[in-house]
Amino acid sequence: MDNQALVASCPPCLKTLVPYLTRARDFGTRDPALAYLIKSYAAQVGISSLVKLKGTADEGLAAEYVIKLMDALEGEKKTCGTFAEGEAKQALLKNALLIFKRADDRERTNQGDKSCIAMFTTASVLMECTKQFGEMDPDIVEKHRYARYTATQIKRAIDSGVPYSSPNAPLQTAEDDEALIRELNALPSQPPPAHVDPAPPPTSTQSQPAFNSFDGFDAASNGYLPSAGSAPAAFAAAPPQQPPPAGPPPRMDDLDALMSGLPQPPSSAPYANAGLPQTDSMDTDGIEERLARLSGGAGPNPSTVRVTELESEVVQLKRKLAAAESQVAAAQKQAADYAQVANMLKAQLTAAGGSGGPSFAIPTPGFHPTLDQMTDAQKNAKYVISALQFKDVTTARDNLIKAMRIINGHV
Repeated sequence: MDNQALVASCPPCLKTLVPYLTRARDFGTRDPALAYLIKSYAAQVGISSLVKLKGTADEGLAAEYVIKLMDALEGEKKTCGTFAEGEAKQALLKNALLIFKRADDRERTNQGDKSCIAMFTTASVLMECTKQFGEMDPDIVEKHRYARYTATQIKRAIDSGVPYSSPNAPLQTAEDDEALIRELNALPSQPPPAHVDPAPPPTSTQSQPAFNSFDGFDAASNGYLPSAGSAPAAFAAAPPQQPPPAGPPPRMDDLDALMSGLPQPPSSAPYANAGLPQTDSMDTDGIEERLARLSGGAGPNPSTVRVTELESEVVQLKRKLAAAESQVAAAQKQAADYAQVANMLKAQLTAAGGSGGPSFAIPTPGFHPTLDQMTDAQKNAKYVISALQFKDVTTARDNLIKAMRIINGHV
């Protein structure tokens, strides 16, 4: 079945596969290997959808389509060949980043149109297809979200009839600068203002005293002091100080005598009722109580803070425990599925005749499967589990034999 037929025959219950199948159809003629990788991921998405559709009316139709998709992949694998380790993921990422760069350049220049939407969508699909080889890298996850968001914004603008304006576009381009210069040059020139002589300062009839030196300037009042003849008694010249008497320097024993001759500091009585606690000394015996009174007792209690931290840690531990229990449940389910496959394999070997079994069940001496071969065997094992869920023993047996041939070197 060709790519166009796969898109046209996709049932509505598997509409989530349409974006992948459409991109595989677009790459079908230009890059068949890339189209094969996209459809391979679409098949995995289809198998996951079968589990959700189990027990519904669409179960049989969806299972039939997924089997057709897997048959198409088996037929194309012969022409596409096998990929080296890591080569398939790099091929997807290379094309995804190239298309993303082209779409981003168009979007930043306000060229958001249907072509830009298609490029962003294709880039996001190719990035998502790398999940079949493991989790996406953090930077690829960010680009994937950005591509999907930007494509949605452009589509909304087109549907509403409003021209799309990119939030990433530069605020001003070189063309805008040139247009501004042309507008400024086109403005009429203004003549310079005429010269106006400053008005003379007003004259005063009051005479000012003459000052012959800088000693008369009062910096505190930003003015001049009156002359010496009219100065009040408070500004009279102080008598000259006498030089200290000559003699030996004072000893430390005379410290009290020396301090008694100095002026005393002003009394602290005006500040006694300023609202601050009074202390007689600088002892540190009651420093914690005084700090508590100053702060009003509003400080956090260390015991309460520690209890809050412990409660937060308990909540985090409960979340981690719940996540671990979920992982254990998933691992147990996977082990049960593998056990079912192992029992079926044992039954096949027993029915094939004796303990030796068929040739595909006997490992080739010295053979070790490559990473791609182990990936193919894992896919076939998933197909076996999916087929058994739908009671399709024939398909399960065929895929089981294919997986045994791959891991035992009989390909």
